[in-house]
Amino acid sequence: SGRSSERVGSDRLFGGSRGLRSLSLALVLLSRSLWCIWHLRASKGKSRSARSPRPPMEVEEHGALRAAELEALGTAPMGEENVEALPREDGSAEDGEHGVADPPEARPEEYDAKAKGLPRLQPDRSMGQSKLSVAGAGYIKLKMPVNPVPDLQFLTFKSWWTEFNTKRYMEICFDMSTELFQIILDKEVRHLDKDQIYCPEKESLAGVVGKDTKIMSMRLHEKLSHNQHAESMRRAHLTCWDLHVGAKLNILGKPTTLLQANLETGQWLDYQAAKLTTISNALEEQLLKYESAHQIPKQLRTHTIIGRGKPPPGSADLRSLLKRAGMLKDRLSRYRPIVANGIMAYL
Repeated sequence: SGRSSERVGSDRLFGGSRGLRSLSLALVLLSRSLWCIWHLRASKGKSRSARSPRPPMEVEEHGALRAAELEALGTAPMGEENVEALPREDGSAEDGEHGVADPPEARPEEYDAKAKGLPRLQPDRSMGQSKLSVAGAGYIKLKMPVNPVPDLQFLTFKSWWTEFNTKRYMEICFDMSTELFQIILDKEVRHLDKDQIYCPEKESLAGVVGKDTKIMSMRLHEKLSHNQHAESMRRAHLTCWDLHVGAKLNILGKPTTLLQANLETGQWLDYQAAKLTTISNALEEQLLKYESAHQIPKQLRTHTIIGRGKPPPGSADLRSLLKRAGMLKDRLSRYRPIVANGIMAYL
């Protein structure tokens, strides 16, 4: 029939020869293998394009940051100078224990890039909260308070006591340039009992309760308050960082408490306390990225005092704040020394 003849013709055309059938099968397998190879190469290209390579500028910044960290750790390559240690008050280098050397007041609040080998910092001097930004190799920006008395040279305090119904006032002035104390005894005397002056029966006490002003210049070495007596004896003498309202000093063998500060002294002390608090908070903020709050000692964490009212001007203990900042800097230097040094540069 016609159908059988068509089937026979198609078999002769397409499947009549075994060689043609095997050739067609080989071509099909070859095309599938080529398609699989192309698909694998395309998928690998997409995965490589997803991971974009680091730009040359970023590679340079990463290398500069790594070199600065090695330099801050004291493991600089051969031919480079290591970072100089912070000097102590007596001129020796800082040994890395808990605490930092007293920063000189005459130094401006800009980081000396040539001395430390880091980029120059330009701090924002407007008053505000602590904001930290790290970009590139060691660029750090903090909002610092403004010094209300930049030309202040003397810190002036008053103290008084009562004996024989007579109130005697003493003035303590500290020269920040020479670090000498000028003490004025009996600058003012007030008689609480008028009979000591006008009563003939008490005429013999006139020489005892009378005004006897004396001016002396000296260095002081002992601070008796806030458990800092032993620490103050290890230093050469007391400095401006040891003075505040409420501090008890050994003056001429008598424990004397600084009871009041004048306006400019109080403003300078409050400014230094705000600056040290900003630096300590920034160090603590960075340290919390690597340690939990329970790992940080309690004396280094930020404390909020509730229900005690506003403290009197100039009552902040600068020595304790300076010690806290130094201890936080030492802990942060274990992870990010370049960031720790950059924040401490604001001192």
